[in-house]
Amino acid sequence: MKVGPIEGTKEEITGFFQDNGLKVSDYFQLPEAPLKAVWLVLPAFLIIVALGILTLAEPLSTGQRMFVFLVGGTATIWLAVGVQLRFKNSWATGIVAIGGVLVLLVAHGDLSPMQMFNEVRSSVRK
Repeated sequence: MKVGPIEGTKEEITGFFQDNGLKVSDYFQLPEAPLKAVWLVLPAFLIIVALGILTLAEPLSTGQRMFVFLVGGTATIWLAVGVQLRFKNSWATGIVAIGGVLVLLVAHGDLSPMQMFNEVRSSVRK
């Protein structure tokens, strides 16, 4: 068995730690439990609901539309953090965050779909 720079049998390694007054728990940590899927599904569901309300419910006041947009934005941040904690991949986190904000802006009416594609295309080329 090899543990870092130490090589030997299980008994030798255990004896080494005990003979030197070391605690094994100070050197080894249990792996973190992965983030449960519900913490990714719930914000994704909230984003889909916000997109549906922004695109399908026309007679909303400006305040109501802003509230739904902010709920969708908060859920996008929540989803991006969840993706980072679960997968530890900064590319995936960035795509989720930027993509979520762009789609919410289109649904809110602040950005046209063509403008969104042009912005994405110009940022990819840089």
